[in-house]
Amino acid sequence: TGKEDHLPTPFLGAEFKRAQEEGVIDDASGLGGSWSALSDAGEATNLNLVHMKGIDGCDVRDLSRGEVLGRRESLKALTALKHTVPGFKNAKLRNFGMTLGIRDSRKIVGKYDLKGTDCYQQ
Repeated sequence: TGKEDHLPTPFLGAEFKRAQEEGVIDDASGLGGSWSALSDAGEATNLNLVHMKGIDGCDVRDLSRGEVLGRRESLKALTALKHTVPGFKNAKLRNFGMTLGIRDSRKIVGKYDLKGTDCYQQ
């Protein structure tokens, strides 16, 4: 639609590092990612900014710990964005993701491990 054409890249990383260097946040190591779109009202939506390691997706206590930590880190990310990104000064968090987006918590062991060449050679 063109409403994002005037904006810089949707990928955010340097902004968090800058916020840390300027003392706005204490640690930016788990922050980085992107926003995906602007609403018709000019709101940045679908921010995917917090990445955590060491969360066991098969352990309910670990998942709970990750949700609490993720929400804390999300608030820190918003603080950093308000300080470093034009247009975020008055930003508000509307909601959190309902669950953690965990990748690779289980592996299926089969008779054969599918390789990239198996797909490319079709």
